[in-house]
Amino acid sequence: MTGAALVEGDAYTPYELITQVEGDALVMMASDFVAFALATPELRIFARRFLRSLGVQVSYTALANAKFEIRQRLARWLVMVHDRVPGRSFQLTHDYLAIMLGVRRSSVTDALHLLEGETLIRSTRMSIEIRDRQGLITVAGEAYGAPEVEYERLMALPLATGSPAFPSVRIAAAN
Repeated sequence: MTGAALVEGDAYTPYELITQVEGDALVMMASDFVAFALATPELRIFARRFLRSLGVQVSYTALANAKFEIRQRLARWLVMVHDRVPGRSFQLTHDYLAIMLGVRRSSVTDALHLLEGETLIRSTRMSIEIRDRQGLITVAGEAYGAPEVEYERLMALPLATGSPAFPSVRIAAAN
């Protein structure tokens, strides 16, 4: 969800949003969102809860970057992507992963090889397949879990839509 800060009266975003993997999205004009939020208390509550969960996620990302080794951070990041996309495979380059983790590309390649050697993933050119989600979660350790539990508590929605352990959640646009 982007634009949730509109509910707090902030129409300015100091950054550009870029999708990381292919997927579906709904687009709405900011003015329409504000009007709908003003008329719908449930949407205001939902947006505020989303902002809270986002703050928790960002805090844990900072913690992971400061405390954990690249292999753990990569495992965490791959599970987080898997939480948000359907299926077990997604398209990502080593360069992009390096940017997301704030490390050199060669470090990402080395960490991917380690995870692949443990049969947790299959990595090919621009594609990663999750083979053992629970194994990745184990590798991620304390770097993964708390923000996800908080998201599910606040949003009352399962986060791990890409995992077979959770039902798929689809929100359809009204016609």
